[in-house]
Amino acid sequence: MDAVHQQTQGPQIREVFEAAIPEILQIADKELGNGYLSESDLTNPSGITYFSTEANVVTGFAFNRTVGTKEFLAVHPKLAERLNEARYETESFGLLSAVVVKDYYQGKGIGTALTRKSLQWLEATGAPYALMTAWKGVSGIHIAKVARRTGFSGQFEVQEYWAEDSIHKGYRCPDCGDPPCHCSAAVYIHHFLR
Repeated sequence: MDAVHQQTQGPQIREVFEAAIPEILQIADKELGNGYLSESDLTNPSGITYFSTEANVVTGFAFNRTVGTKEFLAVHPKLAERLNEARYETESFGLLSAVVVKDYYQGKGIGTALTRKSLQWLEATGAPYALMTAWKGVSGIHIAKVARRTGFSGQFEVQEYWAEDSIHKGYRCPDCGDPPCHCSAAVYIHHFLR
């Protein structure tokens, strides 16, 4: 049995390693859009990716990083104004870029476990808060219950958040199809107690 598919009871959360990346990218392509994430995203040195396995199957992943506020907002102008209005003007913060669980395994606590593990890592980096942009597709916000369960509060919504990014990267949204993506982002914030 290989290292990715170890026999265990319940979901096991581990830090990503090379052998797990192809399965994680398959999940990302199906759930987030073909080409949304790349191997270099998952192995970015400013972040960490966790993945879950259950009964020898990769069931989900969480992609996290710390980001400089000015640099992040320069690349995401739709968030800049709203975050400045909300007074989130810090040098850096934690970002949960994606928490994804395969359809069949949703509702079993895997997304919550991945999010909690991610928050532990982000808090340990010294980030004052964590931000999560949640995809709001035709069927709603899939991660909303997990966000509330793990201490996030909903802040605001950004219309057509992924439109420019989907054109630039050329990924195909599961709801909208070919670029541009017209889905909104629900933005959640989790404050770390210091």
